Amino acid sequence: AMALAITQSLSHLLMFTTDALQKGVTSLAANYLGAKRADLLSKTLMSAVVLQVILTFMLALPLLFFPKPIIALFLTNASMDQPGLAAFVLLALWWVWVYFFADGLTWIIAGALAAAKDTWFMMIVNVSCAWLLAIAPMYWLITRQGGNGLLAWQLMVVYCTADAGFFYWRYRIKIARLALVKEAPLYSVAT
Repeated sequence: AMALAITQSLSHLLMFTTDALQKGVTSLAANYLGAKRADLLSKTLMSAVVLQVILTFMLALPLLFFPKPIIALFLTNASMDQPGLAAFVLLALWWVWVYFFADGLTWIIAGALAAAKDTWFMMIVNVSCAWLLAIAPMYWLITRQGGNGLLAWQLMVVYCTADAGFFYWRYRIKIARLALVKEAPLYSVAT
């Protein structure tokens, strides 16, 4: 439980970067769509993905290669001596790192969809994936079957990856539609 509390705290801290990246993509995408320049969306998304990759690799340094100072912030020396705790935290940190990448990709694409006013789709997919791929399996495998708590992070990676896949599929449909009808606005605004 302590290892999962550590990784959850770190995950919440890291979410600020993915949230900021998503807000930036949403702002730029909304400006491009308003200017009827949907052709620039793919370039913006690619730049955001490159930034996410850079951030992910930068996080590998403290999370994967030098995690002991981070772990020491949460655990006392006596706690570090518990058999298997440090190894479990190290493994959990690896899954947090993978989750950070998958979650970042999800919210980059979600930023473009939000700019395109496709929030209904995002809500349905996000809720469905969360319940079907994360919450229900976590309850069944961890609570009911006594599974390892590390399954929570593994299932979160599955959930985020599915979200990203569905969001990207929807994004590709929207962009194809915009490319066919460049003159038409993406949505109408009542005056």
